[in-house]
Parts: sequence; structure tokens; C-alpha cells
Amino acid sequence: MGKIICPHCNQSEGFYAKERVSGTATVHYTENGDWALDQSDMYASLQHSGGKRAYCNQCHKYIGKTDELKTGNIEQEYPND
Repeated sequence: MGKIICPHCNQSEGFYAKERVSGTATVHYTENGDWALDQSDMYASLQHSGGKRAYCNQCHKYIGKTDELKTGNIEQEYPND
């Protein structure tokens, strides 16, 4: 699949979905009471629902069903060309 282009504003800045989230977050602190750098498990126990409609990041208009647009891949950083 190529870039997703918004049919309303012709931008390819990505999209978002509105989800309902519930549960408890676990926040880690250091021995000094500082916020720990590794917070990777903070949201592990949260439940997500909804998120079926995709909206343009630029103009915020509906662009389609999220399941038809998302790849499931994780964004990666690439070296400068």
C-alpha cells in the first residue's frame, strides 16, 4: 500500500482514530522519587475499544475505516538518504 492521501485536503500526514480507554496505569519512580525513564509498561493493562473510524491528521475529516487503512507495522526510523 502506498501513502494514504486525504481526499479532502490532499495531505499525507497520517491519520488518527478515537478510542475509549479504561483501566489502571502503572507509573514507575526511581529511588529518589523521580519519574523513571523506562515507562514502557505504563499502559500495558489498559483496555482499548472503538477506533473504527480514521480521521486526517491535518484537516480532521473522516477518511475511511481504520481497519482498511492501518498496516499493523510499527513506524521505523531510517538513516538519512
